[in-house]
Amino acid sequence: MGHVSKSVGPTGTLSSLASGPYRSSSFQKPLIQTIVPLLDQNGRVTKSNYLAAWNHSGGNLPPNRLFHEYFALTRRWTQISGDCPMWAKELLVYPDKYDVFKSGADFSDPASGWTLKWEDIVKHLAASEFVNVTNAGLFVTPADFCLEDTKLIVIPESIVPIVGLSRGNARVHPSGCSEEWGHLDGSSLIPIQVLPGLFALLSFEERGYLQTTDLGAISPIVRGAYVSTERARSIMAIGSCVSDVAVATVELREAV
Repeated sequence: MGHVSKSVGPTGTLSSLASGPYRSSSFQKPLIQTIVPLLDQNGRVTKSNYLAAWNHSGGNLPPNRLFHEYFALTRRWTQISGDCPMWAKELLVYPDKYDVFKSGADFSDPASGWTLKWEDIVKHLAASEFVNVTNAGLFVTPADFCLEDTKLIVIPESIVPIVGLSRGNARVHPSGCSEEWGHLDGSSLIPIQVLPGLFALLSFEERGYLQTTDLGAISPIVRGAYVSTERARSIMAIGSCVSDVAVATVELREAV
């Protein structure tokens, strides 16, 4: 069994992109969680697939919640010129659009073969929270990845169940990807279904839209800064095939 390496990539020097909870002491200015893009030797933002990004960041990719606090709850993202999608740390796991999670079964991504073992899922969740539940999803924070033969196994640090995942009916891509607006789930900040009449009552900060594939997936999450206000609220989780996405890490820096 071989672990996916966690070599830390070069840290960039761009100005801070995101901020999270303050941490302070009586001897220093308050510290703030900051999303820092990783730069290559030529000073350009590193772009890669998810597993390479995991290795470049030493497993310290920014969490979805930190992206939300910056890109959805503030307008500092408007300072960035052009679109800049980035990898979030977590994975979104979901079955085929009209299927459900099965009891006792490992879940494998049909495209990549990435696998989340049943025994690891039920260490974190009761089966009743996701098995045979329509439109269920799993919000997985990875602790690590390992190889068993040629199969990549996701080792979860935590798993949050999602009920009513917004899978969408409007196909937006020839590959079968769909998107739909929804109400941000309080634990995962992933959009979930809401009745049209109730959706109109939600504040803009409570809304987000999710891009998924009609097939089941163990999908990395793409977030980031977009010129469009609506796209800044998008969460893309269409499988592990996505590449050429910016890599960033999280650092504690003094608040400005």
